[in-house]
Amino acid sequence: MDKKLVVACTIGSILEWFDYALYGTFATTLSKLFFPTENTSSLMWTYLIFASGFFSRSLGGIIFGHIGDKVGRKSALIASILMMAVPTFAMGLLPTFNTIGIWAPIFLTFIRLLQGIAIGGEFTGAMVYLVENAPASKRGFLGCWSDFGCPFGVLLGLLVSGILISCLGRESFESFGWRIPFLCGIVIALFGIYFRRKISDIKSPSKSKKNEVVPIVETIKNHKLTIVRIVFINAFGGCLFYIITTYLHNYFKTAEIMTTEQAFWMTALINVFITVAVPIGGILSDKFGRKKVMTACLLFSALCIYPTFLTLDLNQMHIHLVFEICLGICLGLFWGGRAAFYVEIFPYNVRCTAVALAFGISHSLFAGTTPLIAELLMAKTGSCYSLAVFTGIFAVLSMFSLNRLDDRTAKNLL
Repeated sequence: MDKKLVVACTIGSILEWFDYALYGTFATTLSKLFFPTENTSSLMWTYLIFASGFFSRSLGGIIFGHIGDKVGRKSALIASILMMAVPTFAMGLLPTFNTIGIWAPIFLTFIRLLQGIAIGGEFTGAMVYLVENAPASKRGFLGCWSDFGCPFGVLLGLLVSGILISCLGRESFESFGWRIPFLCGIVIALFGIYFRRKISDIKSPSKSKKNEVVPIVETIKNHKLTIVRIVFINAFGGCLFYIITTYLHNYFKTAEIMTTEQAFWMTALINVFITVAVPIGGILSDKFGRKKVMTACLLFSALCIYPTFLTLDLNQMHIHLVFEICLGICLGLFWGGRAAFYVEIFPYNVRCTAVALAFGISHSLFAGTTPLIAELLMAKTGSCYSLAVFTGIFAVLSMFSLNRLDDRTAKNLL
């Protein structure tokens, strides 16, 4: 496969997760700027707006999935990254509560909704494009680069943020420094648009046959059970990722377990392990089969969940870090094969729509709400054990759903 195709598809994922990393890690700062109250409700409101960006992903999946299935994969990829770039840049220009009052959180919500729509087609559109262009024996490895962009984008966002905080200091960072990374996101977008204009579109296997179906109708009619299963398979990965990179990151700061700088660098370290593990997971899925690798990752993760939160409750941070790294590696390996696994399940004429819809629903219901639910659980119980139960439930649901689907590793695409 042409390396330009990999770059073109991966860079969109990097942009979207770069933005989400900034919002998630800046949550405590944004809560002060957009919801200046004296209690923890401001952080909960910030997490709720974080979740709103995921609520609109299903709509984005339908819109851009339709474009990908009916007009062409390339058109959907270009349109989605354009739509992602504008609100990311706008975040850096957004006035705060002290400037425009209640309009500040309203505009913030609107921006997150637009970003959610864009990501609804961007992430899975890149996933489909990479797998469809890959040789059958390398679909796992080449398809995984869409997922690689997720932890890499988060890592990039964390590194930029950590450097800014270290250089500017807390006061300057909260005054204007938090805006800089959002404004810089436009540079990533311009590179993405440049590379995507140069890629070729993918033709239907029946080259002369036009796609006559309405993708969303066909998907719901003939593939709804598969969609539901993928929703639950994705639930664990989404929940675990946002527990690690968003909720715990802010928990370490608000509970004064770590300084802001220490929390940044610890979360960045976890993302290094996730990022490195993704392509390894893709390779393993090509060699041993997607389902075997993904199941093994879920089983090992389930074993690590309880001690991860036990050590946090006991304030054994060095041991906790080891278990977080183990969970991060499992998550990266799990993600490595999932792109090919999902794309191989669906036929060409609904593939973009079906994969995007499954991801959109899963992220709307589970991933995006994770920081908010975790905050509510901790406020109610005061114990990290509740987070272990919460995460463990999703591990069981994911394993059950995964084993209800067929593994089509290296088989001809439908």
